[in-house]
Amino acid sequence: MLYKKQLGREIVALYHGSEAGIAAQEHFEKVFSKKEIPDEMPMHKVSESPINIVKLLAECGACASNSEAKRLIQQAAVTIDNEKLASIESSISISEGMVLKVGKRKFFRLSL
Repeated sequence: MLYKKQLGREIVALYHGSEAGIAAQEHFEKVFSKKEIPDEMPMHKVSESPINIVKLLAECGACASNSEAKRLIQQAAVTIDNEKLASIESSISISEGMVLKVGKRKFFRLSL
């Protein structure tokens, strides 16, 4: 794993500079190794609250279709503020600044 991180840092540094390579490695370690929330993520304004979780995933563009959203929820790949959602029937009351995580790489900050 150490060599993979070093290779990734060097490739990014080759195209974007050494500072960008170091920043990319720090971001990777924070989000994927330590499983923390990234500092920057897209903001999504929710149309209504409470909202069905399937509709929320489709509305913010996290999933290409409702069936993909349902599949991800059933596989426990969707969390809101680090709480896994298990039911496709769930309705979520949105509060300002909630973090929606879909899979390992998609993060959204929710607002009203």
